[in-house]
Amino acid sequence: MSIRAIMMAAGLALPAMASAAPCTYVPGGESFFGPAGSGTTYLSCIASQAWDALSLADGNQAELETLRAELEDLRAAAPTTLRFDDTRAGCPPAHAAEDPFWEESFVLDTERAVTIDVVLPRDAFGRSDLRLHLRSDLEDRGIVTRTITHTHELTWESGRVVWADTLYAGTWTVGLSSNTADDWGCGTDWGHMNILLH
Repeated sequence: MSIRAIMMAAGLALPAMASAAPCTYVPGGESFFGPAGSGTTYLSCIASQAWDALSLADGNQAELETLRAELEDLRAAAPTTLRFDDTRAGCPPAHAAEDPFWEESFVLDTERAVTIDVVLPRDAFGRSDLRLHLRSDLEDRGIVTRTITHTHELTWESGRVVWADTLYAGTWTVGLSSNTADDWGCGTDWGHMNILLH
């Protein structure tokens, strides 16, 4: 099996012309910069680098198998963004104070650095806090970060919470709560939870 066949079987597209340009992830977005320029996928960039570095002849099975294993490891470790929109009904939806009103779960196959970034609007008068909760199958970390919003009249204002840490393999659940009721959220156009797995 050729290098090209192995890479294609692994789902890695090969650019027409290889390059020594580095594969660099751009934080805060899903674009990658590599041999083909802006917009190239991270894995295509990796494939190009492997193509440049090896240039092996067909039939060198041992080195081809090593390459295939390394590419699979790179695929598993590539940065991934998970996006969840606020699908709760209402603007704002009804929710109780103190208890989590929006939860989303994700699974880690191995230990990963994780960044969680949530933007959510609220319609309230005075102070209303947005809190980020985190728990796994093995532990409940409770509130890991929070933000304060305050307005002098009943009006909309966006709250944002951002948190990062290294998490072990397993199922994790992210939740949001507030000290006030019935004021956070206004549908999928305005509420978003982005989880970046580094």
